[in-house]
Amino acid sequence: MNTKDQLTVDSRLEEVPRACDWLTRLAGRAGFASKAIGDLQLVLTEAIGNVVHHSYDGEPGHPIVLSLSTDEKALTLTVRDFGHPPDLSRYQLPALSELSEGNYKAFLIHSLTDEVRYDISSEGAAILTLVKRRKGSSEET
Repeated sequence: MNTKDQLTVDSRLEEVPRACDWLTRLAGRAGFASKAIGDLQLVLTEAIGNVVHHSYDGEPGHPIVLSLSTDEKALTLTVRDFGHPPDLSRYQLPALSELSEGNYKAFLIHSLTDEVRYDISSEGAAILTLVKRRKGSSEET
């Protein structure tokens, strides 16, 4: 079943449960397994936390736009914000042996999804795209 939806939440950690409920409802309706949905909930929680703390400096009142689409192969989740963009030229995914307290979020996001892309748009938005493939998809890694 193909699904496409969007939700805008405020830049507050209190919005995480609402965002996770939205994700759970749509991913469940699209036939994703409970484990995959649990992984995606954790990833979304970490992604929203990063936006709140880093892009918006913990300041409420800013939009975080979530988009979700599914098809027969995968679920694609995007997290868009308009805060301070990170310096991507300096970022490297940490090795498991080198993890420190600040590196766990990025490690979890990369570990629990099949594809991660981060772009800074020309309109000033930072866009995190996360892909979780269905089990048995020919493109599964």
